[in-house]
Amino acid sequence: MAMQVLALAGLLGALADEHCLLQSHARQDLRALREPVSKVPETQTAPGAYKDLLRNAYHAYSVLIDAGSSKTKVVIYQNLTEMSLSKEQKETLKGLKLTAFEDPCDAVGEVQKLLKAAEELIPSKERSDTPAWLRGTAGLRLLDPLRTDAVMACLNERMVKPGATDIDWQDAKVASGDMEAVYGFLAARHIYGDVGSLEMGGASAQIAFTPDTAILNNEFVYQPGKSIYAKSYQGFGQDQALRRSYELQMKDHPGNVLLHPCLPSGKRFEYGSEGTTYEVIGTSDGPWCEKIVLSLMHRDYECLQKPCAIAGVYQPKISGKFKAFSAFYYMALGLGVLPSDSSAVPLSAIKKALGPFCKKSFQDLEEEGSTKYSQYYCFNGWLAYSMLSSFGFDDNSTMIEFANDVSWTLGALIYLTGTS
Repeated sequence: MAMQVLALAGLLGALADEHCLLQSHARQDLRALREPVSKVPETQTAPGAYKDLLRNAYHAYSVLIDAGSSKTKVVIYQNLTEMSLSKEQKETLKGLKLTAFEDPCDAVGEVQKLLKAAEELIPSKERSDTPAWLRGTAGLRLLDPLRTDAVMACLNERMVKPGATDIDWQDAKVASGDMEAVYGFLAARHIYGDVGSLEMGGASAQIAFTPDTAILNNEFVYQPGKSIYAKSYQGFGQDQALRRSYELQMKDHPGNVLLHPCLPSGKRFEYGSEGTTYEVIGTSDGPWCEKIVLSLMHRDYECLQKPCAIAGVYQPKISGKFKAFSAFYYMALGLGVLPSDSSAVPLSAIKKALGPFCKKSFQDLEEEGSTKYSQYYCFNGWLAYSMLSSFGFDDNSTMIEFANDVSWTLGALIYLTGTS
């Protein structure tokens, strides 16, 4: 009997110790929730982001360095609003692409030069509390990953050293395509409320929204209990898609002359690919252009997880309102389909505008003004139309509004500072 009493006492003691230990861990967890965390980890679903989002950190100024494939530029935000700068000031915040240097670590000097220019625009008392991140996007994702990784490693090693910059350096990395989609969504949501986002750049295109149905893939949790579908399509930006259309024409029409229906007649230039030089000749053929661009969507690919959008990729059914920005906006502006009241634009309006526009010759465009961008509006218009219809928007949909005040850089800072 005495042995049983002792055993029972030992068991009760162990349970009491375990209870105390659990209470201690609970107190530690609560303290962790209250304490600030340096930055949100950039993972797709970011389960650890909950604690970071709770801190709602405030910075009067914040800096995002946009590292692209052709240039690097600094964007300064004050209270999450992009600073209003003169043209001359903006030029001081633009620099060379970070992969332009033979020694990857020479990119550090370029970033320091840009941050020095940024420091001149930020009050001295605020600089040490101004966080700065560098993010590479689609253009940089196309380049040699070993080289870009070496550049990022040099930056992360040297920019934290004393004297490197007066600004509070955080880190440098190449953002994934899907994170870029998330950034665009957070920016659009910050400005316009409950909307989805559609973004097209030079190398990739992104879609992000809150579907009415369950998200079976590409789900991103941006706040506790709130998630979105976010997807990026590398190679579907306007520049890379145009390049892909050249490659497609090479396969279908052997020889050194490429007749391109999406370019205006009278437009001729040389294009090199894999050691061969081709002469590209525009033909101003809208219906043929539509067929070529639609083939770039690869709608014939097998859909393994239904429903699918582009190239057999899963996407839930679209729902709600969307803001379309970046190249989507400039396409609509160039085709003259933007309404004066910023209301929704149906795809039928884009399609209707493309009919007469794609018939224009290069001379017609020259007589109307600069051809720097207009010579590509036929291609960009059909690219946007084909992509948006592949996403599930029908011709009469009133779900899309175009905007020129949304930028992924704002969304990146919202995410990285935990202020979403």
